[in-house]
Amino acid sequence: MNSRTRRGLAVAAIVVLAVIAAACAGVDKPNGWARPEVSGQSLYVSLDRGKLSSLDPETYQVQWEFPVTDEFVCGSGAAQRRDLEGVYETPAIDDETLYFGAYDGAVYAVNRSDGACTWRFETGDPIVGGVVFGTEGLYVPSEDGFVYLLNPEDGTEIAKFAAGEVWSTPLVTKDAVYVATMEGKLWKLSPDKLEPIWNQPFSVDAALLTAPTLVDPSTILVGGIGKRLYAVDTGDGAEKWSV
Repeated sequence: MNSRTRRGLAVAAIVVLAVIAAACAGVDKPNGWARPEVSGQSLYVSLDRGKLSSLDPETYQVQWEFPVTDEFVCGSGAAQRRDLEGVYETPAIDDETLYFGAYDGAVYAVNRSDGACTWRFETGDPIVGGVVFGTEGLYVPSEDGFVYLLNPEDGTEIAKFAAGEVWSTPLVTKDAVYVATMEGKLWKLSPDKLEPIWNQPFSVDAALLTAPTLVDPSTILVGGIGKRLYAVDTGDGAEKWSV
């Protein structure tokens, strides 16, 4: 095992421990633990609590920071004083815009060229899991108990589903959206209306914190603080095995 691999495993272990501790005790002073993301000629990273920065990936010079101050404008609205508190997942990225959720409970769409905010969508509670693109729009998990489907163009709500408190990033496939919850449930939802596909969700006794992972067309892996990894049948939501 080389030094880079050892460092990577160490960082991963620290993040897992931090998530477990936060899940048990709540986040009293959120800071965020989003990993850096490189796209095109920019490196996107949360250098300061509650801020997202764009850096040159070769020189590490800051190109812009969002928000520049605690009072800023999103789109055509009036300036508001906001504290994002923390950014916990890497943004979803398209050609012109970054989309990310913050611990203040809002989703932000930020211009990649200059860091200007183009729109903001409010959920009812902090956002810890990552937002994800799909063919139907932008999927957003929230601690308020809902998963949202938004229009990436303007942030308008298309659909939402009461899945339960979510800390993990949803898995979006061609024909489904998989959502793991802090109540120990794994849902399979339709991509367009966020309606349940399984007759009932896969359910266990402990919070499911990991992002669901598709290992083959018929198997989803998911785990959490219950010290077990579960393999779930994508067809009917039944458990295949656990370890």
